[in-house]
Amino acid sequence: MIDYPTLNLIKDDAEKTLHQLSKTVSEGLKPRPGPYGFFNHITQALERLKDCDRIAKRLFHERKRLTQLTYSEESVRPKDWPPGKAFPDDVQEVMKQKSELTEYMKQDMETLYIFGGIDLPPKNWSSY
Repeated sequence: MIDYPTLNLIKDDAEKTLHQLSKTVSEGLKPRPGPYGFFNHITQALERLKDCDRIAKRLFHERKRLTQLTYSEESVRPKDWPPGKAFPDDVQEVMKQKSELTEYMKQDMETLYIFGGIDLPPKNWSSY
């Protein structure tokens, strides 16, 4: 499993690579001033990298919080609770927090999947 510092190093390396690519193309072609699709795509890729980093950072923090809530639930949940009877309010509150946090994490994973998909396939770059 990857940790956040390693993920951050990968993101930093990708940003440096995109900046270097942009610089190489700019210096090599010396295009006249104006809008170019290639440079627009580089900028969008850099923005998506920052978005993915922000989401990944949030996921790491959410996972840590979910672990803390799990320990908290274990400490407040009665051991021999009869089936079908509602848990005490303090247990229900922790369970509710865990459920909500899990939903946030699910949305963040889906967003990361979408943003990652946007970053990966550079479709039709040759047409610019």
